[in-house]
Amino acid sequence: MSVSGTISNTGDRLNIVVVNCWHDSNKGDAAITIGLLYALSSAAPCRFTLVPYLRPASDRDLAYQFRHVQACFPEALGLAPQLPAAFQSGGGALRCGIQLLRSAAKLALGRRLPSNPLERAIENADAVISNGGQYLAFPRHARWPLLHMFALAYPLLYARRVTRRCVYYGQSLGPFHYPGPRWFMRRLCRCADSILVRESLSRELLHELNVDMANVALVPDAAWAMPLAGTPFPTLARYGLQKRRFVAFSVRSLSVSDHEPQVAARYRQAIAQAVHWLVKERGLDVALVAHTHGPRDDEDDRLASAALYNSLPTEVRERVVLVDDDFSPAQLAAFYGSAALLVGTRFHAVLLAAAAGTPVIAIPYFGLKTAGTLKDMGLSDCLLPMEELSSERLIQTIANALNGQQDLRQRIVHQAQRMRGEAIEVARRVVHSFASGLA
Repeated sequence: MSVSGTISNTGDRLNIVVVNCWHDSNKGDAAITIGLLYALSSAAPCRFTLVPYLRPASDRDLAYQFRHVQACFPEALGLAPQLPAAFQSGGGALRCGIQLLRSAAKLALGRRLPSNPLERAIENADAVISNGGQYLAFPRHARWPLLHMFALAYPLLYARRVTRRCVYYGQSLGPFHYPGPRWFMRRLCRCADSILVRESLSRELLHELNVDMANVALVPDAAWAMPLAGTPFPTLARYGLQKRRFVAFSVRSLSVSDHEPQVAARYRQAIAQAVHWLVKERGLDVALVAHTHGPRDDEDDRLASAALYNSLPTEVRERVVLVDDDFSPAQLAAFYGSAALLVGTRFHAVLLAAAAGTPVIAIPYFGLKTAGTLKDMGLSDCLLPMEELSSERLIQTIANALNGQQDLRQRIVHQAQRMRGEAIEVARRVVHSFASGLA
């Protein structure tokens, strides 16, 4: 891993700007941010400025977007409200066009054009990190994919423009269905000092794009570094549950992930039949966990969970509970950790459950992140691809996991410990590369 560029540190802390941070209502993305900040700050004192992906409506809204992150880092965190490009959260075509033209002019003119809060934060930073996730990926129905990529890339392009160190941290990439995004991705990779991908399938994709692989490295998802010890445990009695006597499900809407209506219907039916089987045949309780609470309606798992719950027969619903509290990611991991099994469509529901040592079955719905990560952990047998999903297949996979629960739990605990150790070590190397420029 090589990092080059100038350092502007003026105190005893590294000043790091983290861009493309998603909303804390998505507990997986909150876990990524918390894990990243924790791992970096455990290697050296840091001051962080978070830049949201979504344009906040007010300072209060900005604080709400990062409520769980701020609770973990109250003294070492700043927030920059300026959006990279306004069209990411609406604002109208005229405003979007003005923002894009202004951003392009800023890249050409640099500091000769007055800087906004985002740009000033980048200018004063020691390094800019693109937060992990699956942002650089485009479903077939994406409108204006090149403009979408430019909006995400602008902070990284500007960091390169003012010679700040730039790291893409814990990314999942693709799919790129069109030549334009593939071309832009190759160009964007040239702006990075290091490209850290979180699973081998994304690394293979970069190789297929003919990206220079010298600065590409495979690293664990940053959420693995999030500390779990000492987390207040959500009481099971509140939900009428007993430890390891229930199966947790993380379900979501498939409306934004390119799936045909018949695929979504088959998915809902398979989950409903599996819940029925667990209650009637295995005598277990079921928790439908709303892993993500928005910020958009099509991302709110409370809606999908409630719809599934209401579709169940009354005698089944008596053993099913809806869990929709606004838990922090660590609290959610503690809840998953008390289950006998987690059946997850949300990638970070699977990750947090595994981090807590719980056996998992993953149903990937989009991109490479879930399949790639479990493959790299030697847990491909825990995958049930959406295209292969059926009621019979899901029930058999759950039965196999429950019957071999102890062995699977041991494998997952071992792999989770490895991933956490590697995540901390990666952050140490990244921070060392930043700090070495101060000498």
